[in-house]
Amino acid sequence: GYEKILGYFNALGGLALIVSALIGGVIGEQLSLRDTFFWSVPFALLSIYFFARFRDTTIQHESSDTRLITHTRQTFAAIFTNRNLIWILVSLFALNLISGLIGEMYQLWYLEINMPVVLYGIAGAVVLSTYGTGGVITQFFTTKRSIVNGMVGILAFSFVLIFSRHALVLIAAQFVVGFLSYTIFLSLTAQMHRLLPSHVR
Repeated sequence: GYEKILGYFNALGGLALIVSALIGGVIGEQLSLRDTFFWSVPFALLSIYFFARFRDTTIQHESSDTRLITHTRQTFAAIFTNRNLIWILVSLFALNLISGLIGEMYQLWYLEINMPVVLYGIAGAVVLSTYGTGGVITQFFTTKRSIVNGMVGILAFSFVLIFSRHALVLIAAQFVVGFLSYTIFLSLTAQMHRLLPSHVR
């Protein structure tokens, strides 16, 4: 149930991103982009308080009886003796880069086509919803065929991002690329955990 639990957990975070994008679009339309940035400062400071209050579980420390260098050596040995793990890690790096590019820099496409600022919030909500919706359906991307088809979809819609200058088309393509890359990322993360020995997981 790794994919299902991790997917629903990420869906909650995706919901928060949607709400924040919509609110941010409204604030950005009413104020300048500079003032909108300053509005984020008190919330960033507030998050420090919650991080300081957070207490992590301790169960993972019970088995950490090896030194970091030894553990790192064991991890690399486990990875490089399993060809499937190597390909999974390469794919994870690529998917994380794609997902990060869409999630963090999607506004650059809108700047290029001079889209109205008020639409940034709506577009941002659509694009950032990829984390939530991708998390919910991760459990259906467990076969090699579904993962390969998803990667082909990412490649196809990436060309749309390169050549289109229509706002709705760009938003839809960003959603599909972000949705598929994040969904497959979570699925491959689950497979990586299954292939790694428990003492290095």
